[in-house]
Amino acid sequence: MATGAAGAAVYLLRYRYRGWNAPARDPVPDAAWALGEIAVRHPGARVVLVGHSMGGRAALAAAGSPNVTAVCGLAPWLERGDPVEQLAGRAVLIAHGDRERFTDPRESYAYAVRARRVTARTARFELPGAGHYMLARAGDWQRLVRRFVLGELGIEPEDPVIANAMREPVPAGLRAAVPASHQPWRSTWRSR
Repeated sequence: MATGAAGAAVYLLRYRYRGWNAPARDPVPDAAWALGEIAVRHPGARVVLVGHSMGGRAALAAAGSPNVTAVCGLAPWLERGDPVEQLAGRAVLIAHGDRERFTDPRESYAYAVRARRVTARTARFELPGAGHYMLARAGDWQRLVRRFVLGELGIEPEDPVIANAMREPVPAGLRAAVPASHQPWRSTWRSR
């Protein structure tokens, strides 16, 4: 998502090739290309990257672009050697379900710990009962991302649950639980 004086724009990136394809890491240059296109189409716009699984890994890896202000990785596929330096100065939100069977929540936690060293504005949430495909608790995944993106772009006020997780020391701020949808995060939370 990119936002500027004219409002907000949302883009969905389709990768040229299927897979991560190490050492090329094909999704990362594709994301860099897209960020360049956004910079041309929306000069000065702030961008929030959101990705799921391999897309989360690509979004986190591409976050060093000058127009990126924040990045969100949902059930991201991460490995121990993945860099975090590109996250400096960005807000980072990572979320993982506790019934994950395809990507490793322990790796996203370890990544979040390392990310906290370069940007204090890092939070990681756990969704009890949720798995990789984000079908269980779908509304909670959606609300978490929506509140993060809109808050980081200044379209809505910063969400206090996310802000508090970013202020909490390790491990609490990196193992925050997403409130269940039947318990609103705050009284002004509403679906659109």
